[in-house]
Amino acid sequence: MTEFCREFPIKCLTESVLRENDWFTELLRRWHPAGDAVFRRLDAEKQVVRDHVGKKGEFQHLRVAFRCGYMNFYCGGQSIARVRFVRGKLRAEIHEKYVYGAMGREKQYVKLTSEGFLDFGTGLPVACDSEQRWRPYLDQWMSNANGKIEHEKRFVDLLVAHNSNVIDLEMGLPAFSEVPEERRAPRIDIVALEPCEGRWRVVLWEAKRVHDGRARCKGNEPPEVVAQLKSYTRWLSDPGRASRVAKAYQNNCSLLVELHKIARYIQPGIEELGARIRAVAASDTPLPLVDKEPRLLIIYDTNDNSFRENGHLDKLRFSGLRVKTVESLSELAL
Repeated sequence: MTEFCREFPIKCLTESVLRENDWFTELLRRWHPAGDAVFRRLDAEKQVVRDHVGKKGEFQHLRVAFRCGYMNFYCGGQSIARVRFVRGKLRAEIHEKYVYGAMGREKQYVKLTSEGFLDFGTGLPVACDSEQRWRPYLDQWMSNANGKIEHEKRFVDLLVAHNSNVIDLEMGLPAFSEVPEERRAPRIDIVALEPCEGRWRVVLWEAKRVHDGRARCKGNEPPEVVAQLKSYTRWLSDPGRASRVAKAYQNNCSLLVELHKIARYIQPGIEELGARIRAVAASDTPLPLVDKEPRLLIIYDTNDNSFRENGHLDKLRFSGLRVKTVESLSELAL
């Protein structure tokens, strides 16, 4: 990735394309925008987070994130389908481990088109001519993906469900340095919108479990997560890069609005998009601001209080990070 953008040829999702690709409409039928639990009374939700992220329940819904020319459908943080247009045809790429289960090969993907996908045993196309016929396949692929979802990803999905202002997941930045460790594109869990000085601001959030060694200090050495987030700050400190991120996320909001219009025809009861997303997407809205300092969420998915007692929380805050701890569902609002 050499340039940061959020683009997709949304106008190409015509009625004829949707009719020819029932698998895509079935994906859209399972899409739940951020904030699908936003109408729950957070102040009445006293349950602790660990009772929710520790469960192995099945995720039946999907989240959407736009990238540079394609979109990702996520199932509990697992990329269940990467969708894009190839030579004018809509196509998805799905990891073999989800489509074929234990028989799937590592780092291999199955192509899904209007003609279907290839059967593992025979190599012949499996074609389906309706959403109903696609449904059991999607059910199985999502069930296979559920077996890969870790506690941290379950927590991230819980956050998305309670925050209608989330606009992106698994955000990665282009490499910008000749230093090998800075040429990677580290990913951050959540991108959200917040009000700021009469405008909107893009904010980055990284989530770490309380027992994650990357969030714990080793002697006088800062934890690994400090360097991770500071790499984002260095990247965003360049005004040109920050401006590109602002433009990309305003376009991202517009894409979400357009995709939501399409999805509403397929599932009329789909949750409304967040007001902040709709506001940023409006044609007369100025570019959002960008907070160059990512924030850290510490997930208390255990009743072990050693993180505080051993000074890890204080050291994180002393390092300059803005840290939010989350122990109960009432603390999920970003």
